[in-house]
Amino acid sequence: MASPSPRRDTYHPEIQGVRTLGALLVALFHIWFAKVSGGVDVFFVISGFLMTRALMGRYLDGRFSIFGFWGNIIRRIAPVAYLVMFVALIGSFWLVPENRWLDTISHFKNSLIHTENWKLIANSVDYLARDTVPNPLQHYWALSVQVQFYVLWPFLILLTGYFAVKRKAPKSSFGLSVGATFVISLLYSIWATNANQTAAYFDTFARLWEFALGGLVAIYQPMLQGWLSARARAVLGWVGVAGVISCGFVLETSSTFPGYLALWPTLSAAMVVAAGNSGTGYGAERLLASRPFVILGGTSFAFYLWHWPILIFTLEITEQTTVGLWLGLAIFMSALLLALLTVRLVEAPLRESTLATKSRWRNYAFGTACAIPVTLGIALWHFDARAEYAQQRRDVRTLSAEAYPGSRVALTPANQLVGDVPIHPDSMLITDDKPMVYDNGCHQGLMSRKPVGCVFGPKENYYRTIALIGGSHVAQWAPLFKTLAERNKWRVISFTKSACALAAEEAQDDAACHEWNRRTVDKIIGLKPDFVFTMATRPRGTYRFVENHQEYVPPAYIEKWKTFLSHDIAVIALRNNPWMKHDVPSCVVNHADNPIACARSRSDVLDDRAFKRSLESLPKGVRVFDLTSKLCDDRLCYAVMGNVAIYRDSHHISVPYVNSLTDAFEAALKAKMDLRD
Repeated sequence: MASPSPRRDTYHPEIQGVRTLGALLVALFHIWFAKVSGGVDVFFVISGFLMTRALMGRYLDGRFSIFGFWGNIIRRIAPVAYLVMFVALIGSFWLVPENRWLDTISHFKNSLIHTENWKLIANSVDYLARDTVPNPLQHYWALSVQVQFYVLWPFLILLTGYFAVKRKAPKSSFGLSVGATFVISLLYSIWATNANQTAAYFDTFARLWEFALGGLVAIYQPMLQGWLSARARAVLGWVGVAGVISCGFVLETSSTFPGYLALWPTLSAAMVVAAGNSGTGYGAERLLASRPFVILGGTSFAFYLWHWPILIFTLEITEQTTVGLWLGLAIFMSALLLALLTVRLVEAPLRESTLATKSRWRNYAFGTACAIPVTLGIALWHFDARAEYAQQRRDVRTLSAEAYPGSRVALTPANQLVGDVPIHPDSMLITDDKPMVYDNGCHQGLMSRKPVGCVFGPKENYYRTIALIGGSHVAQWAPLFKTLAERNKWRVISFTKSACALAAEEAQDDAACHEWNRRTVDKIIGLKPDFVFTMATRPRGTYRFVENHQEYVPPAYIEKWKTFLSHDIAVIALRNNPWMKHDVPSCVVNHADNPIACARSRSDVLDDRAFKRSLESLPKGVRVFDLTSKLCDDRLCYAVMGNVAIYRDSHHISVPYVNSLTDAFEAALKAKMDLRD
């Protein structure tokens, strides 16, 4: 993406063409395919090539200066990065719903100091956070990784250069250190991708090998070009171009990168760079070094930064999750036009201005000046958002149960809003409203393997023991079970873990979930409760992407139910609530006066026939009950009822609405319990 322009005597226009390919692929796949293209990996290779060549050359020439190098980076990156960030900040304030303000602000803070990738890694181990809507600066993760590379790489070159001079073998020393970095980082990337692909995707150390690959090309390119004939270099270049373009179309990159499969786009980019100018007249440079590709390559950094916030703001305005051909083209062309204007009117003039180039320290002052407007904007927005959040927290204490009946009113369109009161939870609380098990350590995270059981109700003289087991869709009922435990003298023991339903088939590749399930089932059998409560169904698809609304009982559920039944533990299972497949809280905030706009057709989010068929093959002793009538009528599944927001995201029920279901849930649960007596 961003790197200082190489000196004119070492300038290779085909590299700008490779940047163009990477930028176009990133935008193409983000806008229309919503998946990874491998274009960012191409950027990393190019940056590794240019930086290694520049730093190694300066060290050997006696012109090496870490602070001078960083100053050049600041002069190159700061104007465009902070301009786009400032515009995105203003757009976010006006377009992002209030329920996502605090989360969006935190992403701006991390992007400002180039740690957005680590913010996304933190989200990747938080099941609820990773399900949030993409923010306007999420793509700054790649710039953050790149800046961190710029911080680390000069020290590697400096250390290597010291030994190179002592050994009087500069090329072999640089090749050895960069090659070792490549191997170690690649091995780590493979391991990390297998352990937690979502976190590894944003991990700088799992990406460092991609930069190192470019560095190896920089070190050995002259040797390679001496070995290869002009015709071979032409073939190598075209093979690389084909690999770069085909990667996103062939590989399922979104769930496999950046492990060994990322060698596809990175080696392809390395081939193009290594081939250089073949001099044949029919090499890949004929395309890549053409004037349109060179011009676009010069704007690739700005184009990359502009395309994502334009896409996200378009989705916010249209309240859609995808764009069609013509709207996508409008986004693409808008980003391209803004990129061209940014380079011509902002980046080029400021980069060459004496404001930045007179001294290295002036570069630092220049970068700071670029960041000040963004910093002040973030601070003001944060202050305003926190004040509003605190006020809404105070207002909750004054709410009356009569004003917020929730599910206690008849489920009709007219009963969504009852009286003249705002919807509860309020705009900034609706997404933040989670069951208490998330805060008291009872609910286990994605990487946890050890079950932790939390007990609700009396510790002695209890009437029955109920064990809860499953993922977040079981955990959402914990507040209700706590109330019922105290009301009925039940001992309720909760075992829940994010994205880890009871032996769900979708968790087959999740070693932590499998081990947690095995150990939790053994623990429950040892406790020998009267009942196990869990979910009965789920829609087809993965935890992050529901493919369709067809409900089914995973065979792995049934196997675990049989295990409990064989130990004389009855199973009570609840039909899963609808997965609404859109950001319900944001919709409710945007349509507070008309929440019917956030409802979904029942047939779009539920499959009643499939649910009924699934009940026919259940083991004897499994009791299933259904509260769908409190969420949907015959035609619609609602987002608000009785002034209470039903969902806190696209598929988890809010705590206030769960609490409003207490009486109905208790009656249905006791009816299933009484079958045993």
